Amino acid sequence: MLKRICRWFHRLWHGGRSNLTVAKQIGITATASNPVTNGQPSWTMRADVGKTGVIFTAPDTLTFPKGNPHYDLTFTLEDKTNLRLSWVAPASEAIWIGDAGVTGCPTQGNGSRGGMKQPVMMNGNLQVTNTNINKGSFQYMLRFMNGNDHSVVPYDPIIHNGGGGSPFEHIDEE
Repeated sequence: MLKRICRWFHRLWHGGRSNLTVAKQIGITATASNPVTNGQPSWTMRADVGKTGVIFTAPDTLTFPKGNPHYDLTFTLEDKTNLRLSWVAPASEAIWIGDAGVTGCPTQGNGSRGGMKQPVMMNGNLQVTNTNINKGSFQYMLRFMNGNDHSVVPYDPIIHNGGGGSPFEHIDEE
C-alpha cells in the first residue's frame, strides 16, 4: 500500500509523469562444492527468474531482455565445502563488475559505466541493481573469503544486457 501511495505522489508531483521504474526481483544462488582444486571449489549457479523475461543459461550466464526495467539481484552463497566461505567485506569488494564490452575477469571494483548500482549486504546476501541501460556483456566476479586461510576465492559468471533500461531510480515490485 505504501508503495502505491509513493507512486501516486510521485506522479502527482511530476504532473502525471513518473520517472520511477519498477524493479524486478531475481534470486541467484552460487553454490561452492567439492572437489576443491588448488583452493578453488566447483561452482554452480541457480537463478529464480520467475516471469521477468530474464533467461538463465547454465552454468552461469544471465541474459536480460532489451527495454526492461531495473533488476534487483540478490546473490546467496551456499557453501558445501570445508573452506568456510563468506562474502568478502565490504560489499563493494564482494563483487567486482567490469565495464560493458570488456572481456576477461575484472581485476578491480565497480565498473560497468553505471549499469550496476552500488552493491549492499542484506541479511548475509549480496544485493545489486542491474539498471540494464547499456547493451552488452558484463563480466563480474563474485568474491568470497576462505575462512581457513583468508585467501579470496573468486567466481566469475556473466551478464548479457539487452539495454534500454531507465537511468532513473526505481521502486521494488509489489
